[in-house]
Amino acid sequence: MEGRAIDPGVWSQRKPAALVKLLALAPGHRLRREQVTAALWPEFEPAAAAANLRKTLHSARRILHSAEGAEFIVSSGDLLFLPPGGLSVDVGDYWSLVAEARGSRNVDAYAAAIAVYRYGLLPEDLYEEWAAAPREELNVDFLALVGEYAGLLEAGGNLIEAARAVQRLVAADQLGGYMAKVKPEFDKRGVKLMALSVDPVDRHAQWAADIEETQGAAPNYPMIGDADFVVSKAYGMLGADVSGDAADRTAAQNQTVRGVFVIGPDKKIKLILLYPMTTGRNFDEILRVIDSLQLTARHAVATPVNWRQGEDVVIAGSVSNDRAREVFGSWKEPKPYIRIVAQPA
Repeated sequence: MEGRAIDPGVWSQRKPAALVKLLALAPGHRLRREQVTAALWPEFEPAAAAANLRKTLHSARRILHSAEGAEFIVSSGDLLFLPPGGLSVDVGDYWSLVAEARGSRNVDAYAAAIAVYRYGLLPEDLYEEWAAAPREELNVDFLALVGEYAGLLEAGGNLIEAARAVQRLVAADQLGGYMAKVKPEFDKRGVKLMALSVDPVDRHAQWAADIEETQGAAPNYPMIGDADFVVSKAYGMLGADVSGDAADRTAAQNQTVRGVFVIGPDKKIKLILLYPMTTGRNFDEILRVIDSLQLTARHAVATPVNWRQGEDVVIAGSVSNDRAREVFGSWKEPKPYIRIVAQPA
């Protein structure tokens, strides 16, 4: 804003930062008040949400106030907006390059747009519902952009580069850029990351360089070179009849390797996810499941559909009412077999 970067460290609370992000990402950098309250306080009554918005708006303005007294969040009737001019948003810069590329159909313009892309929009807001839509929109469009870029290369007769572009960027998008950035979230949970590739180990160094170049973050976890398919077959990711050199197989033939396994301290598999070649992994969901697995391993509870950290849980059916009273005290009981309590600490 006005040539100065906003240091993330100035935000002592999440909601004022979220308000600025919402406006920065919105078309024209403006939203109606009811759109903001619906995004930031979906569970609140309108009056309570409006009161929270007033406090949040005051906090955000105080933080962003410039020495010249410029007001960076303007309210006009029912609208809140960031004033035009002096505002630079990295996502906006990306969309401008995308528009230029699609307008010109120029290979170099596509390459320029792809080069500035960073996966994991709003990584510090993984569990905020309002952040899910813009993050998914950006990722979906980027994958489409890569497909268009590969199509232009193919139309120009550059088949090798077309194939390499798709393979390199999609792999980098998942294995490098995002995973490297969210690894601290796995570390906080005591979870170790490990990747598996059917490429030999000597190709991983090239991958790491490509990933750092395109995503701004190199892999910071071990990668297994499974060129003989031993691990892939053992975990059922490839058929038992697969053989030969991985380099001689096509990406389509290797697509079932795109899986996720969560393995517990007891060396038993707790979760299996398999993705098609055209769908990137959802690491937000993987973190959510890990939170559930760790919680339910420590406490006799189950997590309901779409549960997230901090939300209510259900007492396990194996726990008697007498034992439940000792452990949990009271609970809500819409049905005798559904005993709802706050998440245990």
